[in-house]
Amino acid sequence: MNRAKIHEIRRGMLVAKISIRRHRGRTRRRVEIYRIFKNGDRWQKSRQFSCNDVPLMRLLLNDVYGWMLLEENKSDAGSKKHWCQSICEK
Repeated sequence: MNRAKIHEIRRGMLVAKISIRRHRGRTRRRVEIYRIFKNGDRWQKSRQFSCNDVPLMRLLLNDVYGWMLLEENKSDAGSKKHWCQSICEK
């Protein structure tokens, strides 16, 4: 089982990190979302969000999904099956 960061998208202080995980012959995409903030002179991460972060988080997730679709279309130009179909079929 290994994981490689393949892309990072940022909107304001919110960051989405997209990675691919290969396990038992299957490939899964994973999204990690966090908020960055400065505490004194150090930058830190938090996985807790305020209600004011929700609208920006929605836009960020839309960007992530759009990027994943574009990447999947690039890699599977000949394939007609969408990458999330295998997840949705279960």
